[in-house]
Amino acid sequence: MQENSVVFDQVARRAQMVISKVRDSLAELLQRVDQDFIDCVRYLASHEGTVIFTGVGKSASVARKLSVTFASLGMPAFFVHPTEMGHGDLGNVSNRDVLIALSHSGETSELLEILPVAKRRAKRLISLVGNPRSSLAKMADFCLSTGIVEEGCHLGLAPTTSTTVSLVMGDALAVCVAEARQVSREDFAKSHPSGRLGQMTTLCVGDVMCPIADCSVVSVNDDVQSSIIKMAMCRQPVSLVDRDGRIVGLQPIALAKQAQILSRDLTSVTNAQYVSPLAITLTDDLSVHEALSLVNLSHDQYFVVFNQSNAVGLFDASSWR
Repeated sequence: MQENSVVFDQVARRAQMVISKVRDSLAELLQRVDQDFIDCVRYLASHEGTVIFTGVGKSASVARKLSVTFASLGMPAFFVHPTEMGHGDLGNVSNRDVLIALSHSGETSELLEILPVAKRRAKRLISLVGNPRSSLAKMADFCLSTGIVEEGCHLGLAPTTSTTVSLVMGDALAVCVAEARQVSREDFAKSHPSGRLGQMTTLCVGDVMCPIADCSVVSVNDDVQSSIIKMAMCRQPVSLVDRDGRIVGLQPIALAKQAQILSRDLTSVTNAQYVSPLAITLTDDLSVHEALSLVNLSHDQYFVVFNQSNAVGLFDASSWR
């Protein structure tokens, strides 16, 4: 196919037009956070059942995304296609559940055909629509309207702007409901045990530290050369410095190398001369998140972990920051 130079000359202009339409529609969306939106948040904040999303076409794609966002924030939610509802999946809808139906026009036939039956089974119906005067909007107990928007494609037909504003309105709803339900960081982590945040909240320092038996531990009276050798053996760039059975400081490799200025072979200087006192210590029962909060303003990388008065390991903060 031969390239149409006129079309490619207009690429930047078309892209800017698409983005501008989305920007303007989102600006107008600010005005649509009205009393209906607040009432909807208030209702969902005390809702104890499942939130079931439904929609057709591109609205179905947005609905699926919103269902996982709600679930991610600790509110049981899933997506059911309107067609499948009519073939048995309506059994997933109970009188404890809320239906959230998405349609930009609010006149999607596949949706309107099944919703009267589904609405009788559900506790409430919420519509997320463009046209607030549509059949879907009138049928719903709560109507969240994004307004009729102009699509960004050159034909003005492909769902682009409309799907974006629906997604943003749905995300705003999810976030506001989660805040009203007082979903905490810990609650969020329970739904994300394999994610970074989940691990930071559910794992303790004792779970992720390097055990003391695997650390480079040296005496204050030993020479610095022996400390560097011990670091190499343990594959760690830091030694824990011990005095009379108690860890009193750390000796990073950079500090140990400074000793070379005084002694090339490092046998005439002791670890006592090159040790950093423990400014911050951690306990093994702290969550990783709590530990990071404590060391947050420190530029240090390693921190000694204690169980009561006994040093039990070394925590590497850089792997979690």
